[in-house]
Amino acid sequence: MKKFMAEGIDSFKGLAASILQIMVDGVGHGLEAILNQLDDELEHPGRGWESIGKRERRLVTLFGLEIVVKRRGYRRRSGGKTEETIFPLDQALGLRPEERFCPLVQHLAITLATKISFREVAALLSEAFAVPVSHQEVHRWVTEAGEAREQEERQKVAAAFEQGEEIACSDRVVPVVVAEADGVCVSLQREPERVLELKIGVMHQGWRPETPSGNRVRLVNKVCWGGNLTATAFWERGLLRLAESCDPAKVERVILNGDGAPWIKQGREHLGAEWHLDPYHLQRAVRQGLWHDSQRLAEALTALGAGELDRLEQVLRQALEEAATVEVRTRVLQLRQYLKANWDGLVDWRKRPGPQPEGAKSLGAMEGQVRHIAAARMKRRGASWTKVGANNMLQLRLLDQTDELNQWLDKWEGQRGSRSVPRARKDVPSQVLERLSKFDPAEWLRAGIPLIQTKAGRSPLGRALKGLASMHSIA
Repeated sequence: MKKFMAEGIDSFKGLAASILQIMVDGVGHGLEAILNQLDDELEHPGRGWESIGKRERRLVTLFGLEIVVKRRGYRRRSGGKTEETIFPLDQALGLRPEERFCPLVQHLAITLATKISFREVAALLSEAFAVPVSHQEVHRWVTEAGEAREQEERQKVAAAFEQGEEIACSDRVVPVVVAEADGVCVSLQREPERVLELKIGVMHQGWRPETPSGNRVRLVNKVCWGGNLTATAFWERGLLRLAESCDPAKVERVILNGDGAPWIKQGREHLGAEWHLDPYHLQRAVRQGLWHDSQRLAEALTALGAGELDRLEQVLRQALEEAATVEVRTRVLQLRQYLKANWDGLVDWRKRPGPQPEGAKSLGAMEGQVRHIAAARMKRRGASWTKVGANNMLQLRLLDQTDELNQWLDKWEGQRGSRSVPRARKDVPSQVLERLSKFDPAEWLRAGIPLIQTKAGRSPLGRALKGLASMHSIA
C-alpha cells in the first residue's frame, strides 16, 4: 500500500489527484477481499473435476487500479490428459482466460479506436486513465470485435439466403425508402494491391429539419451497412437492413441513388428500386464534358433541371457536331456515353410519379455519409490497412454511426466472456456491488495511511484524508 506524504502537493490539482488515488486504492482493497470471499462461497463444479488449488490473477482497470485475487481452479482429465481447466469465479464474472485488462478498459479502448489511431488511444488511456496498455493490445481488441461483427453479419445473410430461414421484418409501415451507395478507397499495407474499395450503403425514410430554418436536416431512421464485399453480398445485407427498418411488403416506393457504378445499379433487382443518378456526379460530369462552352453548359443544366431529356440530347448532339478539337470531342463523347448509360436515372426523383416523404430533398447524402462513416477515421494522413483490418474497422464505424456501438459491445463482451455458468453464480456481479457498498474504508484508511496520525495530518492532504476516514461507506 502506498504511503502518502504531504510534501510535493502544492495545488488543488495535486490534492485531487492524490485523494483520487487513495480512494481507488481503497476500492481495490475492498474489492479484492470481497472477490476472495465470494470465490470461497462458489460451489464445486461437480463430478469429474479435481481441484488444482488457488491461482493468482491480476486485472488492470481504470485509474491505475490493479486487482489481485486468488481464486480456485478445477480441471478434468480424459485419457490421462488434461481436457479442460476452469475457474468458477472468472466464469461468474464473465472474465476471459489470461486477459490482463478488465472489459471496461477494452470497451473504452475499442470505442476510442473507432475515432482516433491505436497509438493515440494507448497514449490517452495511459495519460488520462493510468492504464498501461499498448497500441498492439488496442489493435487486438479492435480486431476481435470487428471480426465478431463481420461473422455476425455473414451468419445473418447465410441464414436468410442459404438456409432459407424466414427474415424477421419490422412492422413499421413506411411508404418511401431511400437507399444510397458509394465506394471509398483506402490505402493498403502488406497487400499486393495499393488500394481497396470498400462498399458503403445508407438507407433512410426521409429528412427531418435540425434547425428552424431547415438548412440542416437529419436522415430519418438511418441504417447503414458495408464492407469488403461482392456486389451480391453487399445487396443481400442491404435487403436485410430494409427488412429490419420497415415492412418491405408495405413499402410503395424504393429509391436507389448512386454514381452509376454497375455494382450499385445491381441493387435495383435486390431492392425492387427505381434508379437515380446521383446529382453531384451528374453535375460534375456535365461540367467536365462541356467546360469549353459556357452556353451549351448552361443549356444542358437547364434541361436537366426541367427533366427535359429530349432537349438535353439535342444539346449534346450540337456540342459534338461543333467540337473544335479532338480533346473537346473526346470529352463530349465521354459525357454522352455516361449519360446514356444512366438515362433512366437523370430526372429528379421528385418530378416522377409516386409518394414522397414530407419535406423531400434532393438525393446526394452519400458523399457526406462516406466522409463521416469511413474517411474521417480510415483516410487520415499516414493511415493504411490490411484488407481484413479495413473491413473490421468499417464494421465498428458503421455501428458507431447509428449509435449502436456501445450496446453491441456490451452484448458481445457478455457472449465472449460467458460459458456454462450455473444459475446460482449469475448474480455474482450484483453481490460484489452490494457488498462493496457496505465496505467501510475507515479502518483501512487509518491503518494504511499513518500520515493522518502525525502532525502532517493538519496539512490540506491530511485533513482531506481524515474526512475520507470518517465516511461510513464508499457507495
